[in-house]
Amino acid sequence: MLANVKYRVYFTGREAHASISPWAGINALDAVCLSYNAISMLRQQIRPEERVHGVFREAGTRPNITPADCCVEYYVRSVTRKGAEDLGERVLKCFEGAALATGCEWRKEDMSPYYDVRPSKGLCKAWMEAMNSSQIAEETEGKGKGKVAWEDPKDFFQGSTDMGNVCYECPGFHGVFGIETEEGAANHTKGFTAGAGTQDAFEKALECGRAMAEVGWRVLVDEGFAAEVRREWEGDMKDAEEGR
Repeated sequence: MLANVKYRVYFTGREAHASISPWAGINALDAVCLSYNAISMLRQQIRPEERVHGVFREAGTRPNITPADCCVEYYVRSVTRKGAEDLGERVLKCFEGAALATGCEWRKEDMSPYYDVRPSKGLCKAWMEAMNSSQIAEETEGKGKGKVAWEDPKDFFQGSTDMGNVCYECPGFHGVFGIETEEGAANHTKGFTAGAGTQDAFEKALECGRAMAEVGWRVLVDEGFAAEVRREWEGDMKDAEEGR
């Protein structure tokens, strides 16, 4: 899953009557619109797996008042933490340029980032084995459908999660399971919310949770397994430092 750096950006201009003396104002909304368009153009030159998206938080209050205070919020995503931070610097230049062009002041507020998920292969394999074991199936009364795949679902990487931050502190993984939804509704939709509230989805969550507990127990009681997982993670952190 993708790393995600987040910014809240404030533009400050000067209020004026938009009809009587528009020349006396400095329009912060112009800076917002200019930065929005600059970022839209930037998307042509970013990698296919990268994402930049945002919303207007404040954009003025009345049409006859030149907006003096505006705010936007943006998420910048890439495959690695370093990649997201590098792309974030390019996005910040769009805000800087918009402020310069309109005469506004600007400042950014860094929000809590999500780092890329760097799953432990050892933990993933152990979880897969636990999910596919007869014990888990028996405990959940056979509610599980199919087998857990070793290959990562390629179309799932465009999301982000704070589990990525955990993976930079210790070995971890982010297991994923599917639920039934009407018309294939995906995350952050009302249809997905309805599907997530069903008994079947709840039982699948329990099934995955029990397998995670089994993996955690193995880390505690199997010193050899724990040591190997730790060695693998330390090597991966060296790769992360180099942006791989």
